[in-house]
Amino acid sequence: MSVPDWEPLAESLTRALAEGWEQDQAKRQIRSWISDRDVGFRVKVDPTDPDIPGEIRHGQQVKPPPDLDPSDLDWTLSKPRGAWEIGPKRSEEIFDSLDWRSSGLCSNPHPARAQPIP
Repeated sequence: MSVPDWEPLAESLTRALAEGWEQDQAKRQIRSWISDRDVGFRVKVDPTDPDIPGEIRHGQQVKPPPDLDPSDLDWTLSKPRGAWEIGPKRSEEIFDSLDWRSSGLCSNPHPARAQPIP
């Protein structure tokens, strides 16, 4: 089975199930990979955000909640149910135009190829 560089959360779950994982086990494992940063991921900021509407953030620019639970993720719509901490891009750090803050996300953590936008 070919594994894409990036895939929505729902597709990561579907792929894990197709490989024979139990659903709860797959959700816990994917959540763990995201929480522990064992996979890369990127998110799209909610378009109604006042500072960075619709921007894509990834890597160290995003902090998932430290106590992330599988129920904190909407596995069907491929997005977090609550806000995550979003930090500045490198250029924003230089000019102090944006600091770390909580932001709603309109699309999921898109896990990278490591196990599990257009």
